[in-house]
Amino acid sequence: MRKVFLLGFLLLLSAMLAAQQQTVNNDSVIRMIQAGLPEEVIISTINASPGAYDTSVDGLIALKEAEVSEKVLAAIVSRNSGSATGNSGTSTSFPKINKDQKIPTWVQVAGATEGFTSINKELSDSVKDIQNRIKSSNTLVLAPTKQDSIVIMEILYRGIQTTDAAGWDRLGGKKKIDKTTLIVRLIAGVVEEEFKEEGNADSIIAWREAARAVVKNVERWVEQNRNQLTNSSM
Repeated sequence: MRKVFLLGFLLLLSAMLAAQQQTVNNDSVIRMIQAGLPEEVIISTINASPGAYDTSVDGLIALKEAEVSEKVLAAIVSRNSGSATGNSGTSTSFPKINKDQKIPTWVQVAGATEGFTSINKELSDSVKDIQNRIKSSNTLVLAPTKQDSIVIMEILYRGIQTTDAAGWDRLGGKKKIDKTTLIVRLIAGVVEEEFKEEGNADSIIAWREAARAVVKNVERWVEQNRNQLTNSSM
């Protein structure tokens, strides 16, 4: 009886270990969504498991159509870029600058390689919007290369979401409104912070306003952490 119990335990342990090593992909995430698993559980699974995700334009659209949330999408993109655990390729030893200098900042689409642009035109447009805003910043300055930067801004997600609005439409249904959503991750060494900005999709400058708001938040964060960011020059 004891041997049977031990054998059963070993089989169970082997199954658990195998499950932990199972590669998670887009279909796995969709199945978890359809099974009704909580968002936090899905994100934890994405971060803790080996992944093989399709984060192309078509792949992301398919995930969105399957009602995958923004946070789960961001976790997938983050994991696919190899930076979910803080491994962004950025050293904690920042380039030396004076404390009153502007902070060198690099802007890219998550997972992009320096020198290359994203196939997703919308994400690339947001990179340009943020870069243009930084050019007039009193706190940030565009770094010539990623290696020269102290702060990295990665575009995680850009899309239009339809949400409920106050009031009812002419047919008596709940009125809907389209909102722009821009999610950007700030990376400074091993520190990461995410900023999400929403706007009215009917506005012709909605994306530029979202970029402006993100840069403003990053400027505020940089000023609050300037001593740490310039610690190497103290």
